[in-house]
Amino acid sequence: MAAGNSDDNALNYSPAAFNNVLTVSALADFNGLPGGGAAATCRSDQDDTLADFSNWGSAIDIAAPGVCILSTYPLEKGQYGTISGTSMASPYVAGALALQASVNKPGDAAAVKALYSKVVTAGNLNWTDDSGDGIQEKLLDVSTFAPTMIAGGSNTAPVVHITSPANNGSFVSGASISFAGTASDVDGNLSGSLEWTSDINGPIGTGNSFSSTALSPGTHIITATATDNGGLSGSDSITITVSEASGITLTVMVTAKVNKFADLTWDGAVTTNMDVFRNGNMLVTTANDGAYRDNLGKGSGTATYQVCENGTTPAACSNSATVSW
Repeated sequence: MAAGNSDDNALNYSPAAFNNVLTVSALADFNGLPGGGAAATCRSDQDDTLADFSNWGSAIDIAAPGVCILSTYPLEKGQYGTISGTSMASPYVAGALALQASVNKPGDAAAVKALYSKVVTAGNLNWTDDSGDGIQEKLLDVSTFAPTMIAGGSNTAPVVHITSPANNGSFVSGASISFAGTASDVDGNLSGSLEWTSDINGPIGTGNSFSSTALSPGTHIITATATDNGGLSGSDSITITVSEASGITLTVMVTAKVNKFADLTWDGAVTTNMDVFRNGNMLVTTANDGAYRDNLGKGSGTATYQVCENGTTPAACSNSATVSW
């Protein structure tokens, strides 16, 4: 059960305070490794600490990763994004218990809760409890589920996933492009940071996240590679297009009625149709009439827009324009 996101004592919240549930708080863990020190990604929380929004207290049974978790998004929001919350942490625990239940076959709710001892660490090392409640939650531990390396055994390569920018994203030369990715290794330790390369520019950066304004115009295959202490490497690749700066100028304004809308206007384009991009993903091809309205729905968020001339190679694109609502 998710503990809640109010930076408060979970005993004040239902059903988190119930005795017959396992209540889960959220941990900031940006690299899947103990000891702290990893660079933050989508939030400013320190690595291996209780998330600054997470509820805490004696009702908490276990802590699991719940900060900057990659999740599916509605199609109009870009399909994938990072979300933070105790509701992102509790599925980790539910999944671990489900794996244990598939082996131990509990017959009732009490037997399911008894599996708790199989998914927590024996101690509370390698993370910092900064909630101030004096209670250090046990950590979700699935290390006993993973294959164990033995002498003469096999080694599995790291798994790498690029989370930003989106595949097939389009950018203007000189614009700041944000790169982010994750790497994990089930049977060993990563020997260093992610290494990022372009098939046009060569090495472009290192680490889980960085930004660059130095990519040359052209269609780039961007590859992020991780290497483990056994010498095996894993990688992930995406394709992005960097276009020469053009005379196309884009402005975006947010208007609100029942729903909120992003009103895009541009000038300087000469093709019949324009491709509209949101957060690096192509949103729609529309007539080059100088305007497009994007329905943002309700709630709040941030989006970066760009328009490019349809059917030109390389495409002539506008500046990027970011709005928040």
